[in-house]
Amino acid sequence: MSRDVLIIEDERAIREELADFLCEEGFSCVLAATGRDGIARADERDFEAVLLDIRLPDMTGIEVLEHLRKLTPESHILIMTAHPSVSTVVSALRLGAVDYVTKPLILEELLQKIRRLIEFREQQMEIQWYRHQLQSEYDFANIVGKSARMKEVYHLVERIAATDSPILISGESGTGKELIAGAIHHGGSRKSGRFVPLNCAAIPAPLLESQMFGHVKGAFTGADSRVDGLFNAANGGTLLLDEIGDLPLELQPKLLRAVEQQSFLPVGATKPVSVDTRIIASTNSDLQQAVKDGRFRADLYYRLAIVTIDIPPLRDRVEDIPLLVQRFIAKLNAKLRKKFRGVTNDALRRLLRYAWPGNVRELQNVIERAMILEDGDLITSASLPSCLLERTHSDRAVGHLKDVVREFEHEYINRILQATSGDKQLAAELLGVSVSSIYRRLQTIEDEIGERGDEHAKPNAEQEP
Repeated sequence: MSRDVLIIEDERAIREELADFLCEEGFSCVLAATGRDGIARADERDFEAVLLDIRLPDMTGIEVLEHLRKLTPESHILIMTAHPSVSTVVSALRLGAVDYVTKPLILEELLQKIRRLIEFREQQMEIQWYRHQLQSEYDFANIVGKSARMKEVYHLVERIAATDSPILISGESGTGKELIAGAIHHGGSRKSGRFVPLNCAAIPAPLLESQMFGHVKGAFTGADSRVDGLFNAANGGTLLLDEIGDLPLELQPKLLRAVEQQSFLPVGATKPVSVDTRIIASTNSDLQQAVKDGRFRADLYYRLAIVTIDIPPLRDRVEDIPLLVQRFIAKLNAKLRKKFRGVTNDALRRLLRYAWPGNVRELQNVIERAMILEDGDLITSASLPSCLLERTHSDRAVGHLKDVVREFEHEYINRILQATSGDKQLAAELLGVSVSSIYRRLQTIEDEIGERGDEHAKPNAEQEP
């Protein structure tokens, strides 16, 4: 971080004294004796802080300040004056000065002000950087998929992002529910507020109420100070209640009140706290069944599920796998300092036919593992885990070997065609056959399956009177 300071002061003795003192404290100083000279220096570079005398020979400090705010808006400007008047100070502060000091200057006091301002600027820049990183992570563009079901999800996300209504996101573990929730937050009017995720299954039940709603000092043993809780932390933003199905039954009425009234009682408090927090809940369980079983309150379910988004498992959108693989490779190249270009055809075949019980999260882990193990610039089958290399089909019905092979071949060709959006040339390359061979095999298989179907239908037809 730069520690450059611009000193605009017409009195040479003061200007040089300030420069000598600040240089000894590790700052780099640029000096200007007039307002125009100071403006010219600010036009050349950015400064952490500017010390500006209010009275200059060619311009007033207020006039210089107006120019500086345009040239170096990130700089902290301190006004120096020997005759402070309320009107002058107020005008300077309104125009963007952050503070003022009076002459004769107390150098140690001035140093503390400059250090505090620079520290504040560094904190603000760090916050902005983290916000940018967070927004990049949850950006809508990171939701990958061209399948029909994912297009439905995109449409819903775009429609509801600008609203404040509660949303319930359902889907298996690893499907990207938090990513969808983050995209809703960062795509709406609350994006300047915080996005706060809370996993209801990860926190022991006795501590969960305090984590959600906070507590006052002395509320229980060990409560040595007041804690605001995550509902308060997300005030003005969004609170994601992940795995809401694991929320203890005794906490559900309190959550219902917080969602409906936007107020709650911290643990041990007697006065309610009001917030403006949007609620998004997510679950990998069947909440409707939980309501029937008495494990989840019906009124809370209907309050949270005003809009429901169902995220499909990866096995039901196999055509998205090649896109996801490329996205993960691009993302992990930066993290792992690699230069992978993609995957081999054989590796892609194995990725396409795997069932992915861990969904998108499992796919990302597999890609990262492979990129760590590989020495080249392509992911090969050799770097894939053993579960992707097995070719067992125990769930397939028992039948003649020829019939089973034919049915699997038909199913597999169709899956590859689906994954390539009907591009038969690309499908042929992945399968290692010619385009004409794909047409011929599909036609032959369909004819054989049709013949078998007719044979199975004949006995039933003969039994009809």
